[in-house]
Amino acid sequence: MGKSCRSAPRAAGLVSGRTRWIALLLALAPAALTAQTAPEAMVIESPPAATQPAPATTATIYKCQDDDGTTTYSDEPCGAADHMQELALTSDPGTASLPVAPICAIESEQWQTAELSKEALAGLPAAQQSALTHPQATPTSKGQALALARWRLNQDGALHRCFRSNTGSVVEVVATASGGLYQFRGNIGTLINDPRTPLALRERCRASFSACLNGQQAAADRCMVEAPTCAADAPWASGKVCCPIECKSSYRQLRDRQVPGKLAFDRALDGTPSCVPGLSGG
Repeated sequence: MGKSCRSAPRAAGLVSGRTRWIALLLALAPAALTAQTAPEAMVIESPPAATQPAPATTATIYKCQDDDGTTTYSDEPCGAADHMQELALTSDPGTASLPVAPICAIESEQWQTAELSKEALAGLPAAQQSALTHPQATPTSKGQALALARWRLNQDGALHRCFRSNTGSVVEVVATASGGLYQFRGNIGTLINDPRTPLALRERCRASFSACLNGQQAAADRCMVEAPTCAADAPWASGKVCCPIECKSSYRQLRDRQVPGKLAFDRALDGTPSCVPGLSGG
């Protein structure tokens, strides 16, 4: 059966199949092949953010290999069963609806290969710094952190970091200025954290306080007073860097009991219950 792939009738069918395959790609772009590897030379354009997710579209194609090792693709079965692989071609609505897009495959002189310095991190917004402390901000494989290949800070403030796995594939992690954290594997994008939650608000408040305490060498009391105060209702909903008024009050009460400043802050945020509305603590 393997030889049949090279017969004249079969070859004609493959040419026809490849023609339909190209038309199928144009109809479904952008799309991702859910196979183990992707073309290394693929250039990923930055799509505009969508307001409504588009429905996913799928189709089946076939990867065939002749006895001499030649690989062809068709939209209909070809070759012997042991020389054919069925692939699902899927347009991903989730990635298109995200506010950021992967750019690691786009070459630019703006890429940096040196490690991201502490000074560079200190210059980022507090919400972005908080996002980068998330456990998944550095992707892992089999429990080992992936090596950072390069990074770039976009004009919109988003920090794109490109990691390379042991298999050679690229994992891109994007931290936005507002504190969102996204991961892209191939063309599939995932929101890792949601900045509009009580838990994310707690970490933004912590990052703001720590940045003042460490960066300006200011006293804890001053840092707590100068921290932006959140709106009273659903303070996490805005996604802004701020500390709830409840946390400032709790901090003040602990300081009145002679609890040291940094410890008072940690107890207010991490106590049971937490001073952050919507959290029970821990």
